[in-house]
Parts: sequence; structure tokens; C-alpha cells
Amino acid sequence: MRRCMWAAALASVMAVAGAAWAQVDIKPIGKPAPKIPKPKEGQQANERLEEYSIQEKLPGHVVLIYFWRTSDTLSINLFPKMREIAEKYRSQGLACITMCPDPKEKYEKAIKDKGLDPFGNPNFFDSGYRNVQMSFGCMSHPEVALIDPWGIIVWRGSANDNVEERVKDLIAKTSPHAGDERWLSRRFREAESYYDKNEYGKAYWLARRVATVAGEGTSWHGQATGLMDKSKGAAENWLKEAIRLESEQKFDEAARIVAEIAVRMTEKKEGEQSEQRGGGSGEQAGDAARQAELEIGRMSGDRRLKEAIRKARLNTQGQTRIELAQELEEDKRHDEALEIYTEVVKTFEETDAAAAAKKAIERIEKDPAIRATVAKRRANDQADRWLFLAEQYTRAELFPQARETFERIIAEHADTDAAKKAKELLAKLPAGDGKKPQTP
Repeated sequence: MRRCMWAAALASVMAVAGAAWAQVDIKPIGKPAPKIPKPKEGQQANERLEEYSIQEKLPGHVVLIYFWRTSDTLSINLFPKMREIAEKYRSQGLACITMCPDPKEKYEKAIKDKGLDPFGNPNFFDSGYRNVQMSFGCMSHPEVALIDPWGIIVWRGSANDNVEERVKDLIAKTSPHAGDERWLSRRFREAESYYDKNEYGKAYWLARRVATVAGEGTSWHGQATGLMDKSKGAAENWLKEAIRLESEQKFDEAARIVAEIAVRMTEKKEGEQSEQRGGGSGEQAGDAARQAELEIGRMSGDRRLKEAIRKARLNTQGQTRIELAQELEEDKRHDEALEIYTEVVKTFEETDAAAAAKKAIERIEKDPAIRATVAKRRANDQADRWLFLAEQYTRAELFPQARETFERIIAEHADTDAAKKAKELLAKLPAGDGKKPQTP
């Protein structure tokens, strides 16, 4: 009964244009990973499905998704190998998800009878996941999709096709933050510095980023969540400071504090989206943020303070986006950073954040070194997509097309890793069209 209700809900959601996870794309290489629906126990047909976002839940990780079936022998046989890969590369920034399009009863029976040890975090199972698998371009079982630390699908194919080598290469190429002790340490020290400066909103925000990237069970996660708790505790006195500033009619300073707490200390509820710009949102506030919202409601009785709070909230929201863009710039992903800066200018106009974003856009557009970096990355991305295409031609035994594509990579993107790989694979192609002569 529950499966039928979810199937109906899934069909309903798939009918809505723009639902990224519901769009079937057989070659989604280079595109953001779609969100994954999460049915809950007793899901009703007309009830909105929650969604699991890889970009939000596993930032800074290389992600491996293993698509398997309980009735498929190769899926079962490769399960231990996939688990071995998950454990071997976890400390280097690999996160794994398993997805099985079988109902709960069959899934649990297979796990028990076959002695399988689920290695995903999370492990998804239900008949509706067949449609989700297709949105990753995976049509059969067992297959794997690999996603880079910025949530982009970079490869998908058979789970028996050198998956460990591909994981190892992707980790080496992208240096995921989840496996980078220096990045985690630097970010945590920055959060501590904000705490020492009584900037508790920024301290909490950055500590939460560290906790999310590091992942549960790590020492950095423990330290970061500890700092989050300290920041929330300190925010209580910070809120009292805002009330004092209000009484002194220092409205801009009071507004900045309540906005920092309300925006940065929220606990986002999975699957919910912002309902209105700069105002209420589909977020479940933590204790500190909830208290800040109550004070904002009270303070808004004064028109001058209400306007100051509105501007401060918009500015803080814009600033959090700028901080993400700055992180992308550090990773030399200037294209994505530029998109965020442009969004801030349009969405949070007439704020200090928008002014800062405009300056960042001008800097990126005028800097020849950045332009060269952008051009190099675009070339690498294009070469990687062509390499994936050439490998698909090879598997389909379309050797002339494969040869042409390998040669194009080598000619047009000679300095890329894809070109090196293309040379290796080109040398292994059969001569001519690869077809055996027919016997007369």
C-alpha cells in the first residue's frame, strides 16, 4: 500500500516541469546531480516528497552511487568490492550511496540472506527508485555514477568497469575538502577566530560548514559541532546586546545582530525552499534563531527598526552567498563563482553584499590570470566529456567513431589528462572498423 502511494506521488511530481531529479537524461555528464526523493513511512499520494540533495548533504566529497538489484547476481557479487572501495577511500573524501529499486521486503531479505553489509550513507530502496536511477543516466544493474565535490556528474557506467581506478583518479584530480586536513583545519580556525571576535553568527555558519564537509564520526565533525553549540549559547547574550542597542536607538547595529543570528543559525529542513525573498523561509530555526525571530517580530513594531532589519537580513543572506562564491574561487571554479556573484547583485540589490559582488565580478572579468584559468578548466571539462563519449563508442564497438573522438581530444586538448588517457585507449582500439572479415 505504501509503495503504491509513493508511486502515485512520484508520478505526480514527475509531471511537474523543472523537477530536476525527475528528468530522464541518458547522458547527464557535466550536469548537477539531481535531487533524490525520500519517501517517508506512510507517504500519502498527495503529500510532497522530501528530497535528498547531494550538493547540500555531501559537499566537498567525491560521491559514488551504486545502483543494484536484489535479483541480479552480478550486483550481489560486486557488493563486497564496492564496500571495499567505500572503506578504502573514505578518509580521502569518498562518500557512497546505494540505491536499489526493490521494495523494502525484498531488500531486507537479500541483505540478510546474502550476508550483505550496506555501505552507503544513505542506502535508498523502493520500487520508485528506478525512475531516479534513470535520471543519473544509469539504465541497468549494477551501475555506478561518480559525482565530483561540487555536485557534478562526471562519469556513469558499469560497476565492473575499473570503478576503483576511476575513484582514485577523481580524488587525485579534485582533492575533495572532506579528505583535506589542511582545508578543514584552516576553516575551523577561521570559525574559532570569528567566535573570539564575538561574531557568533559567522562562527556558527562556518563551523557548520566544517561539520557537514567532514562528516559524522570524524574528529573535525566533533570539534565543529562543539563550536556550533558554543556559538548558539553565546548568541543568547548577543541577542541581549541587540536589545540594549535598540534601547539606545542604534538601530543598524541592533538589526545586524538579529539578522546574523536569524539567517546564519537556522537549521534547514530538508526538502523545503525559501518562500519569500528576504523574509520568512521554509527553514526550521534553531533555538537561537527562533529567539531572534521573536525579537524581530517585536522590534518590527518600530518602522525605522523594521526597515533596518529588512536591509540587514537581505545583506546577511547575500553575504552567505558571497562566502560560497569565494570558496569556489579558491577551488578555481570561477564560472560558478561568477554566477553566484551575479545572483547576489540581482537578488540583494542596494545592499553592501551586492556592492561587494559587483566588485568581485569586475575583478574576475578584468584579471587575465583568472580568464586563463577559466579557459583551461573549460578545456578540461570539454575533453573529459569527449573522453566519456569515446569510451561509450568503444563499448558499443563503434570503433571508427571512437577513434575519431580520441584523435579529436588529442589534437584539440593536448595538455589535458583526458588527452593522455585518450592516447592509451586509442592504442588499444582494433585496426580499421574492428570487424572480423566474413568467411566466404
